[in-house]
Amino acid sequence: MSNITNFTEGNKDLYLFELDGKVATIAPELTAFEGYTVPSKAWFDIKDREEFEDGFEFKTLTGEDLKLFKQVLKESKDLSLVVTETVKTLYEQYKSVPRLDIVLEEGIFGTMYASNSGNANKFKKFMRREVNPKLNSDGKFDIVENEIAKIEDETEKQLRLRIWKCQSLFEIAPTDTLTAIQLNNLKNELHQYLQSKQIEEVQTKVETLEHKVNRTAIIREGDCTAEAVAKKLNIFSSTSNKPHSGFTINMAKKLGFYINPEGNAGHMDDYITINLVQRGGRDVSTVKYSELAIKEIENYIYEEGLVFAVEYNKPKNNEDKGTFKRAKIAFDTGNIWVNETTYNLYN
Repeated sequence: MSNITNFTEGNKDLYLFELDGKVATIAPELTAFEGYTVPSKAWFDIKDREEFEDGFEFKTLTGEDLKLFKQVLKESKDLSLVVTETVKTLYEQYKSVPRLDIVLEEGIFGTMYASNSGNANKFKKFMRREVNPKLNSDGKFDIVENEIAKIEDETEKQLRLRIWKCQSLFEIAPTDTLTAIQLNNLKNELHQYLQSKQIEEVQTKVETLEHKVNRTAIIREGDCTAEAVAKKLNIFSSTSNKPHSGFTINMAKKLGFYINPEGNAGHMDDYITINLVQRGGRDVSTVKYSELAIKEIENYIYEEGLVFAVEYNKPKNNEDKGTFKRAKIAFDTGNIWVNETTYNLYN
């Protein structure tokens, strides 16, 4: 997989890459770009309705193929989630999914056409004018080189281009002392140049950061604590019979929208809010989940179901097995144990 570029429309970008010689993107990113509020469900609906075929309009990655794809995402540079304001890499977004649909060029066009967003013809023109000529000329379209070419300041553009080329050489020969020195000098030169012309921009960024730091009391109607979400879904602990907050947290991690509350007070995105509350005389960061987050969890349960491993009490007399003790739901990020009520409801 290699980077190609971003397809931009308004204030949204769709990350594109080359997979097996074909232009492609990640399915939920595409439907989110098209404006669907529940991207995963929207993709499955469109795929079924438009009768997309695996290998033609899309490709489903599982097993070793998915593992390799995730590793490439992890090692790629500057792959931030591009369809929301959430500061999150694509690797963090999809690192826990058991399978992932990759939409190929015809599938991208078909999805855009089916959504009536008006992006289909724009995408075709974008491919025809920007991507295909570059692919045909040298077989690649590097996202870093392409973004550098868009920089208007000629001095900054040339410095960044020299740094990019030098970094490429250094990755090939990391023990080359001369290249390392040259790379460091170029970075220092760029840093000094940007400092000389960006005082106003830096001040703006500082003010923005201060504004974010001060946002420690965000309230959104309908947001629920992890316990409240578990109660809504009837997920109860096997030890206390109370709503199991661990289920909500693990599901949020699995679906890719969990954020550690520590140090993130004043945060809000489509899925969660993080605020400071007083507990035991000290400030504690807490997470609440939006109606969209709850809907995503409900959709996952509806589509994938919950898998249980049941543990029974030691059997008495001639019983084939003992009475129900507890049931385990396994996640990549940890296991939780639920009671019989939850097991019977979802089993």
